[in-house]
Amino acid sequence: MKPLIVSAFMCGLIAAFANKYTLYYEMKANGCLHATLFLVTEDKDLHVGNLVTIAGKGVPKLPDKYNYTKMIGGLPGDTVSFDGMYITTSSGFKRYAPVPEEYYELKEKHNLQSSWIIPKGKVFLFGDSITSLDSRVVGLADINYVIGRTYALY
Repeated sequence: MKPLIVSAFMCGLIAAFANKYTLYYEMKANGCLHATLFLVTEDKDLHVGNLVTIAGKGVPKLPDKYNYTKMIGGLPGDTVSFDGMYITTSSGFKRYAPVPEEYYELKEKHNLQSSWIIPKGKVFLFGDSITSLDSRVVGLADINYVIGRTYALY
């Protein structure tokens, strides 16, 4: 009888975990971090510095069929700036965010911004990996497509 109770408890625990969390495997060259396995929650209480996963439809100029894991660099009402090395917000957040040499060519060719005022419904997302394609290049993302807060596992 005891193994049956333990099994039922474990099944309930796994079901509760699966309802709240999703394991997400990301293997793309333009990832935010040097990680490939993430735990995605449905938590949408977002703050600057949070890692989030967003559906591709919410990210301009990137393929819709993928989800993307990025860090929040700015929320509605924030002013975000990039000085070539650091993402800085009006709320005091500062994070090193390297870019490849090609970024400066793209910046000149396409007149990319280095400062943004984040409007309602948008979010500034970035990666701290040198290969990250993020709001510095593709533009602000639609906050309504954020799936939830994300935690890097591996």
